[in-house]
Amino acid sequence: AADVHLVSSGNARFDAQRWITSDAGAVAQALFAPSVREAVLRCPQDEIRLVVQGEQLVLSFPDTPSNQAELHGPIDVVLAITENDAP
Repeated sequence: AADVHLVSSGNARFDAQRWITSDAGAVAQALFAPSVREAVLRCPQDEIRLVVQGEQLVLSFPDTPSNQAELHGPIDVVLAITENDAP
């Protein structure tokens, strides 16, 4: 039962196209490097929720994927986040 809210990425053009919700706004904002925003824009889901639980990041979205693009899109977002976070 996370307390989620709309998070701005800091990029007005991106924010006009996608709605990102999270329970940890500052953490979510830190994740939105250009490569992550690009992955999110390619993702067919209009809404992505990021929940931070300790050191665990959970990405979720409404509805069940019904094709490969809807399955791979969120995976690509997670991969972009982890690549961006690499030292």
